[in-house]
Amino acid sequence: DVRRLPFGDAVFDGVWCCAVLLHLDPADLRLALGQFSRVIRRRGRLFVSVRHGEGEELRDSSCGVARWFRFYKEGEIAEALTSEGFTIDTAETAPGIAGGLWVNVHAVRT
Repeated sequence: DVRRLPFGDAVFDGVWCCAVLLHLDPADLRLALGQFSRVIRRRGRLFVSVRHGEGEELRDSSCGVARWFRFYKEGEIAEALTSEGFTIDTAETAPGIAGGLWVNVHAVRT
């Protein structure tokens, strides 16, 4: 559970988080980013990828279970990251291999 990582403080050089945070509500997004900030060493790296867009929706999946999605603009996810102690290295919106546009951010723990 990215909202409650079972690791000590400053134990990792980096975290890779691809297509996970988009399934959290905004309050839980802040919890997860706070956990990443806690477990990443100073000057450590973070990669985050979320679906680009606005709003949220419940989508049917091929396995018959609906999944919740929250969409983000570059500025919105960048602001959330900086508020949790990260400096943005790069941020781009680009087509993803799963289809659609994705916001991809590389950040550094300050």
